[in-house]
Amino acid sequence: MESNSSKDSEAAHKKFWVGKETVGAVSLFSTDGAARILRCLIGRREDLEITLPTTSERVCSRFSANRIPMYEAVFQEVGFRLPFSPFQVSVFEWMELCPSQLPPYSFAYMIAFELVWRFLRLPATRELFFTIFTIQQGLDKDGGHNCVSFRLRKALFEIFNSEATKFQKRFFLVRPGIEVALKSILKVTERPHEDVGVVSRHVPRFHFY
Repeated sequence: MESNSSKDSEAAHKKFWVGKETVGAVSLFSTDGAARILRCLIGRREDLEITLPTTSERVCSRFSANRIPMYEAVFQEVGFRLPFSPFQVSVFEWMELCPSQLPPYSFAYMIAFELVWRFLRLPATRELFFTIFTIQQGLDKDGGHNCVSFRLRKALFEIFNSEATKFQKRFFLVRPGIEVALKSILKVTERPHEDVGVVSRHVPRFHFY
């Protein structure tokens, strides 16, 4: 049984790791603005479901039912569309990050990279992406982490300029609804079971929160 001291230690670690700006950011869509979300183009609406967080939930909260917090600016400012591509999934999986840990301009870099390599008729791979980009962490004044972003090693792309400076407070929850979209975020794993032989279950391909 886990001791109270270990629980307190874990809670203290999580509190330190996540920046206060992130922990304190209540989604503007949790109280109003639902009509604005309905007009936000995120992909094929028949394939996706949008839900709103509560006032007590944050972008770093644990959400159920395969719901992933996403910033409005990723869709409105950057033009990103779901479902996630295999390349994007491989980046999230390798970095052990969730999409909401990336600022909107990092999505712009991934989109630009895929477009260039598609034009060259070459596969967009994670290994090649990280020969062009490096990783940097965003810290707040208290030493907590607010985001992880990509930085160009060389000036191959223009820096994405966005007016969405307060994107942290504009997040909602997205859940892929059809099988094809769910396969982009879930994978099947099998493990032996003494009673039924082999048990299969769906697990996330990357972190959702």
